[in-house]
Amino acid sequence: MMQSLKIGIDQFWEKLRESQLLPESEFDRLRADSASLSHEDSDFVAKWLVGEKAITPLQAKVLRAGHSGQFHFGRYCVIGPGPHENVWLARDQKTAFPVWLHFFPGQSKEDLSAWDKIESRAEQLASVSQPNLIRVYESIVTRDYRFVATAAGGAQSLADKMPLKRRLNEAQAVDVMREVAAAVAELEHNSIRHDSLSLAHIFPNAKQKITRVLPPVTEPESYNGTNTNALARVFYRLLTGRDAPDKKKLSKIGSKKFVESLQTKKIRPRVSELLHEALTSGDSFEPEVFLQRLEKLADSKTDSPKEMTHARETAYLAGLVPWQDEPPVIEDQIPELESESLSAGNPDRQSAPQTKKRQLPVAVPVCLALLGFATLIGVGALIANRKKLDPPKLVVERDKSTDADLLDAATVAENRRKEIETLMATQAYVQEIVEDDSQSLWESPTTGFSIDVAHVPPSPRMIAAVNWASINESEFGSRTLKSLGPKMDRVLSQMEALGGFGVSEIESSITSLHSNLSFEYDPFIVINLKEPVDLEACMQSWGQPTPTPGIERAFEKSGRSWWIVPEDSSEAEPQDSKVTSFVVGPTELVQQVANGEVAALSGTMLRLVESSDANRDVNLILPTISLFNTEGQKLFADQQKWMKELRLLLPESVRGISVSLHHDRGDYLEVRIDNTKDLLPTEAASRMRDRVEERLDQSRIGLQESRALPYWEPVRLRYGAMLRELSGQLRWDSEFGEVIGNAWLPPGAMHNLFAATELAMAFEPTAQTVASSNKPQTPQTLEELLAAPRNLSIANPPDLNVLLKNIRGEVADQYLDLPFEFEIRIAGTDLQKDGITQNQRPGPLQIENRSLSEILTQVMVSANPNREITGASDPNCKLVWVVTEDDETPEKKYVLVTTRTAVTEKGLTLPDAFVAQP
Repeated sequence: MMQSLKIGIDQFWEKLRESQLLPESEFDRLRADSASLSHEDSDFVAKWLVGEKAITPLQAKVLRAGHSGQFHFGRYCVIGPGPHENVWLARDQKTAFPVWLHFFPGQSKEDLSAWDKIESRAEQLASVSQPNLIRVYESIVTRDYRFVATAAGGAQSLADKMPLKRRLNEAQAVDVMREVAAAVAELEHNSIRHDSLSLAHIFPNAKQKITRVLPPVTEPESYNGTNTNALARVFYRLLTGRDAPDKKKLSKIGSKKFVESLQTKKIRPRVSELLHEALTSGDSFEPEVFLQRLEKLADSKTDSPKEMTHARETAYLAGLVPWQDEPPVIEDQIPELESESLSAGNPDRQSAPQTKKRQLPVAVPVCLALLGFATLIGVGALIANRKKLDPPKLVVERDKSTDADLLDAATVAENRRKEIETLMATQAYVQEIVEDDSQSLWESPTTGFSIDVAHVPPSPRMIAAVNWASINESEFGSRTLKSLGPKMDRVLSQMEALGGFGVSEIESSITSLHSNLSFEYDPFIVINLKEPVDLEACMQSWGQPTPTPGIERAFEKSGRSWWIVPEDSSEAEPQDSKVTSFVVGPTELVQQVANGEVAALSGTMLRLVESSDANRDVNLILPTISLFNTEGQKLFADQQKWMKELRLLLPESVRGISVSLHHDRGDYLEVRIDNTKDLLPTEAASRMRDRVEERLDQSRIGLQESRALPYWEPVRLRYGAMLRELSGQLRWDSEFGEVIGNAWLPPGAMHNLFAATELAMAFEPTAQTVASSNKPQTPQTLEELLAAPRNLSIANPPDLNVLLKNIRGEVADQYLDLPFEFEIRIAGTDLQKDGITQNQRPGPLQIENRSLSEILTQVMVSANPNREITGASDPNCKLVWVVTEDDETPEKKYVLVTTRTAVTEKGLTLPDAFVAQP
C-alpha cells in the first residue's frame, strides 16, 4: 500500500516535473499560474491541477505521496485504475486515446511460458471484429514489463453493478444476453473459447445502448466446460441473482421442477426451458444456436450497434500501425474517468478501413542483414536459457523530434555528401593508426555517403540496402549467401519474380517496407542494374505490363507497378531509351514516387539513415516499433525465437538499430543504436557490451545441451570457438553521440557463423533431449530403454495423456533405429474406478539426467490426485506404471499406466519405486 504522507510544495512540483506528465512549456505555465492561488499547499495545488485537467486523480495521489510514477509504459501513460486487478486505465501519449493495460508477471520460467501463449492469443484476438467485443490492440514486451492493450470498455462491469441477489427483469436479461452471445459466437467463429465468461467480463453502456464483452485476454489455454455452458450460467445469474447449480443437481431436479421454480420469479417457461437445456447440454449446443433461440424470445427486435467513428481511435491506430511517420495530433483534453467517455473509445471494429489484400510476395533481402544481426546478439535465444538482467533505471522515452528533424531523402543524401566532401577537402578526415587497446572501436573498411533513399516512398518502416555486385564478386560474400540456405534461396527467387531480374544482373537494390491496411508490410524496391537494358527486354521481364495513364515511364499489371527512374532531364522517351534504374512495388506507392512524393524522414529513421554507409555490402535500418509491431511479427514469423530474444535484450531506451555487413580481406559487422537522450551514450554502450557478452557466454554454455547428432557434432564442437572469437572481437563504444558496436572477423567467418547458427536452430535442445555430447547408444530392449538417462523440464505440463504421448514421441525421435516399438498405454477403465481421469494434469517438472523409468515414476507422483503423498511408495499414490505384455502378442512388452488397486487385482509387478521398503 502506498504510504500516505504530505510533501512540501517544492517537492511536489519537482515530482511532477520528473514524472514527465506535462510538456516543459505547459509545466512552466501552470507553475506560474499557481502563484496566484491563495494556498501554497501540495494538496490544494494537486486538486487544482486535477480541476484544470492537467493531471488525473490517480496521478495526483501518487505525486502527493512523494513519488513520480512510474506512469509511462512504452507509448502509454497510466491515468487511473482499471476494472480488474493488474489492469490500469491509460492513454496513448500522442493521441490521448484511452486504453486498458493488462499487466502480466514475467520473472519465472512459468511466467515466460504463459506469456508466450497469452501473446499468441492477443494476436489472434486482434483480428476479430464484432461490435459487442472490447477490441484487443496489441501485446507489448518491454525490458521490465509485459502487457496487453485493449479498448477501455467502461468504468464498471456487471459484477460491480449487480452484487449477489440483484437481478434483471426477463426482458432486460434477454437483451443483454443477446449481445453477449453475439460476441461469444464471433469468438467461436474464430476458434476462440470464452469458457471463463462471467459478469466481470461484461460492460454495459446505457448511454450508447450497447453491452460489450472483454474477450479472454488472460486465458491462454482452454478451460473445462463449454462456451454455451458459460453463457447459460451468466444468463441464470442475471435472471435470478444467484449462481447457477451444477449439472448433477440439475439432473436430480429435472426440467419440469426447474421450470416451475423459475416461474415464481416471473420467468416464462420458454426462457426457463432454454436455460435448463443450455445448462445441461454438451458441446453440441453452440453459442450460435443459443443466440438464435434468444432472438426468438426477445419482445422486440433491436438494430445492430451502429458503426461509430472516433477521431482519437483513428489517430491512435495510425500510430499503432503507422501509415505515416507521425499520427495526427489530437488537441482534446485528458479524458474523464466516467464510464460513458471511456466506452466511447470502443467503436465497432469493422469501422476501420479495409482493403483487399495485395498479392505481392513479401520477400525482401531484409532477411540477410537480420540473420547477421541475429548471429551477433540474438543467437543466444537458440541455445541458452533466458537469464533476467538488472532492469535499466531509465527515464521513459519522450519524443523530442521537431520540425527541424523532418528532411526529405534528397536533403539527407546531400547533407552527408557535403559533410564528407568538406572533411576530405580540409584533410580533417585522417585514418590514424593507434595502438590497439582491445577496447576502441575497429576502423571501418569503408567511408561512403549515406544510402540513397531519394526514390523511397513516404513513411518507410524499415530499409534494406544491398550491394549485390560486391557480394557476388567476393568469394566469401557469395559463400555467405549460400550459407543462409533455402531461406535466402526463396528470398532471391521472390525478389526476381517481383523485379524481373536475378541478382546476378543487379548492381544494387534498396528495399523499403510500408504498412498496409491488412496489417502487413508491402515491399518497395529500387533496383539499379549492372548494365543498361533495352526497354522491350524489361517489359518482357515484367510480364508485359500496360502504361499507366498520365505518368511517363510508369507501367502496371495486377496491382503491381514499375517506374523507370530518369537518369537526367534530357533523357529520351522510354520507348527509345535503355533502362538502368527502376522501382517496383504496389501501384499507389510507385505512383507517389513517380509524382515526386518521396520519404520525409524524421527522428530515428532520419538519424540511422544519415549515419549509414552506402559502400557497405549490406545496410539495414530497423526502428524498434517497426520490428515488433504486428507487421514485423508476420514478416519474421519463422524467426520468432530470435525476435523474442531481441525484444528482451534491447533496453527500452533503444528507438532503433542499424546493421551493416561487409567483406573486405575479412568480415566486418557493425551495429548502431539510436537511443533516447535520457541515457548517456557511453552508459548505453557499456550496457550493450555487458548484455551481448553475457548472451554469448550463455550460448557457449548452452551448446552442451544441444542434440549430439553425427552431422551436427563436428560443427557443435567448433561453434563454441567461433562464439569466443566473435565475443573477443566485438567492441562497443560511442562516437559523436552514437552507440556503436563493431567486429572484424577472419575471412570466411561470417558464412561459417551463419551456417552454424542455422544448424544450432535445427538441433536446439528440447526439454526431453539427453544432455550428452556423444551419440547415444540405441537401447536393444525395453528394459535398457527404461534405464537410459533423459531430461524432462516442463513449466506448464499438458494433460497426462498428452504428456505421455509427447514423451513417447521424443523417444521415437531420438532413437530412430529402435529395434522394437516403444508404447505407453493408459488403462482408462482402471483409472475411472479410482476416480482418476486421463486428463489429470501434473505439476511443473524439472528432472535432469535421470532414467526414463524414474521420469515416468515422477510423472505418476506429480499427476496423482492426492498431492499430499510422500512419494511413489506411499500407499495413497494411486497412479502407477508397470511393464506388461500384450495379450495378442505376448513377446511384445509395453508400459501400462494404471492404478495400484488394478495392479494388485491383475497380479502385475510394480516397479521397485512404488513398493514400500521395510
